[in-house]
Amino acid sequence: MRISTRSIVLFGIVLGVLQFPIYVRSFGHRSPIFPEGEFVTPESVNQALNRLLTDKTIPTLQELEAMALQQSPLLVQSASRVEEAQGELRQSRYYPNPRIGYLGDDIRNQQSLEGSKHGIFFEQDILLGGKVGAQRDVAELALLEAQAENDIQIFRVRNAVRLLYFQALAAELLVELKESFLVIISEANSAVEQLHANGSVNLPGRVSANLAKLQSESDLALAVNHRDQARQMLASAIGVMAVPAGRFQESLQFPGSDIDFEEVWQTLLLESPEIKKARTSLERAESIISLERKRRIPNLSIRLGIQHYQEQLPNVSIPSGLQASAEISAEIPIFDRNQGNISSARAAVEIAQAELDQITLSLRERLVTAYNKYKNTSSITRKYENQLHSETQEYCERYLKGGAELIPAYPLIITTQQNCLQIKINYISALSSMWHELLAIRGLLITSGQATVIKSY
Repeated sequence: MRISTRSIVLFGIVLGVLQFPIYVRSFGHRSPIFPEGEFVTPESVNQALNRLLTDKTIPTLQELEAMALQQSPLLVQSASRVEEAQGELRQSRYYPNPRIGYLGDDIRNQQSLEGSKHGIFFEQDILLGGKVGAQRDVAELALLEAQAENDIQIFRVRNAVRLLYFQALAAELLVELKESFLVIISEANSAVEQLHANGSVNLPGRVSANLAKLQSESDLALAVNHRDQARQMLASAIGVMAVPAGRFQESLQFPGSDIDFEEVWQTLLLESPEIKKARTSLERAESIISLERKRRIPNLSIRLGIQHYQEQLPNVSIPSGLQASAEISAEIPIFDRNQGNISSARAAVEIAQAELDQITLSLRERLVTAYNKYKNTSSITRKYENQLHSETQEYCERYLKGGAELIPAYPLIITTQQNCLQIKINYISALSSMWHELLAIRGLLITSGQATVIKSY
């Protein structure tokens, strides 16, 4: 078969065009570290980190979150997976490279080239059935899945910092409360010692005062240990050695607004990165089925060559010269029709659908648990808050301030002071528990399991 030299040149141009990416689709990508709406700049994060390490001052909660997002190994891994998926998406858009080679035929000896053929060939595989577009669709969904996983890690790190921050804040408040109580108990105990020396207080009264002071010192020691533990866990979450001693810039107050269960549930269905990832995984599994079905369609293999023919033709005094050749071939899908891969892809779709259903049920279950705990702790917190503003609290304050002057009724005073203290401790514990559940709900129920509810030590 003879093909003109012009046809060979045109084929070379077509091969060059095929090397450019095809099916290009614009694809936006968010920052792998900072989510949308985050206004903390890397410069401000570095400044906050310097203040934390040098000035020993506690940054704001927003700055601590940004520090954790900047230094978390989890986000380094998830961001790298996003970059990996971006590379796979870019690679999926390219057409197969052509092949070029040497042709030699009828090479008889080294002394003479007469009768031999020498030339070059170009070979190109033509993908049929929309395989390139299907590969691109799978890669794009894989990128979306990697981005959803990255969002999960962002929420996990941020929520851990928030939960641990408010846990440390509540622990700090308990320490301050028990320090104040120890001062009152110590003053009363000193007065009892003086009265016991002059015979105004008997031995059981003196022993009772000493035991009350010992109990207060033990309670304070436990509260200090718990505060130090909370600070160490917070430091670990943000990637520093320790959180310096000092006051936190936020306050532990009763939140002003309430939450509605169904509204939160609908928000979770729309915004939860766990559900987004599961849905994307299902879509990717379905697109893989489409890709595997398209792979049943055979590809074309086109081969064009040009040779210089040295053999002289009969009755012609010159060699035959250039000769062109062309081959077109395709695989016949008789035995292998990609049946196994298609069946495997169908099973993967069923697995992905079950995973989506499982995540949805698990999310609903977690929301029910967190919401009920929030409602219970919210109700308890309101009762304690009302108690702290009642006449009973005024009576407690009067006893706390006048403990040394009311020594004759010392046992009653100690009991009253302990009850008043317990009300405040229970209030802080309930408020901490309520914030724990509220932050978990606001954080789309993505937690690392590090933060625990503050206990009434």
